[in-house]
Amino acid sequence: ETWLGELGQERLQEPLSYCLKELIVNAWKANAKRIYFEEKGLDIRSDADYELGMKDFRRESADHLGQYLERLKERGIGIAVSFHARAGQLAITVRNGVEMTPREQARIFDRVARARAYSSFFEALAAPIDTTEGAGLGILMLLQFLKRVGCGEEAFSIDVEDGETVASIVLPM
Repeated sequence: ETWLGELGQERLQEPLSYCLKELIVNAWKANAKRIYFEEKGLDIRSDADYELGMKDFRRESADHLGQYLERLKERGIGIAVSFHARAGQLAITVRNGVEMTPREQARIFDRVARARAYSSFFEALAAPIDTTEGAGLGILMLLQFLKRVGCGEEAFSIDVEDGETVASIVLPM
């Protein structure tokens, strides 16, 4: 039996698995992006450098995944995942060792705002979106999964704390 089964919440297994995977992949990409920009001599906070760096980041990071994982390990840049069940809630938190930029935060908040308007996965998939960071469907799909289990967007949060990016999902049990 899984820990969700122990909490009487087996129905959450699939949606939470997707959501957790999405948050971990996003954290990994954010960390890898910092190394990529640093190695290319680009300032991630500069608009011009950001546009230049993002042109090849997705392809290069996918083509050299093992190298980026090794560099992250060498530099001690990691991701921490925690689960807390208390007071009738389950909180899942993913922390990564880098602070998101205001530009990255604005993109995430834009996706959250867009997700409000969609009542289904199909609407989210059909919508035109900014593809600078990727297809941009991950956060939209995460929010759709949360809707499917009866939660609103308030169940998801992402912010900066003490130089780290912290993404959380809090579900009522």
